[in-house]
Amino acid sequence: AQHRPDALVLVPPHANNARLLQRLDELDIRYSTISSKLRQSRIDIGVDERRAAAEMVAHLVSLGHRRIGHITGLKGHGAHVWRLGGYRDALRRAGIAYDESLVVPGDFTSASGVAGAKALLDRRRPPTAIFAANDDMACGVMREAYERGLAIPGDLSVCGFDDTPASLLVSPGLTTVRQPCREIGCQAAESVLQSIRDPSMRQQARVPYQVHLRESTAAPGKP
Repeated sequence: AQHRPDALVLVPPHANNARLLQRLDELDIRYSTISSKLRQSRIDIGVDERRAAAEMVAHLVSLGHRRIGHITGLKGHGAHVWRLGGYRDALRRAGIAYDESLVVPGDFTSASGVAGAKALLDRRRPPTAIFAANDDMACGVMREAYERGLAIPGDLSVCGFDDTPASLLVSPGLTTVRQPCREIGCQAAESVLQSIRDPSMRQQARVPYQVHLRESTAAPGKP
């Protein structure tokens, strides 16, 4: 209200703040959101995270994994909902019963990935694969596996989401989903500029993602 910007591009968690979006509407300030879980956003740009997560878990299933753990994202975040939903979708399509004991909470930090891995690997029947809701947590899983003397992917397959630089710095390379962040940001900015000229404009766009299959996933027991 003080600076009166012409427009805003909002990323999570601000993109999921219903009170903020309502206030921007009241002030007649144009905005676009990136990966918002709220339907009230007139312009939202992102990838189909649920579909991408389902494709990732389907890859693990195709390798022969049946006990697949999942470390969720921060609760209340759209990515938490969509990536968990995709995980469940893939299991259902493969005829694998959902086991809530194989799903543990995370908050997108590597530390929560370590904690999640501890919880999953301490189970009497640990998973043979873990899908973490982002790359930082997946790196935490890999760290915990290393501390336990587990080989990746021989003893445990690990995959993440986002294709951050860390996914190529770890060894073995991390199987993950690439979100084209630069393209998403450009489209969000271009769309909100168009909305200044055309206040009635609405757009819900999903840009293509890519699943990068690297060395951190393999068939169970395969070196």
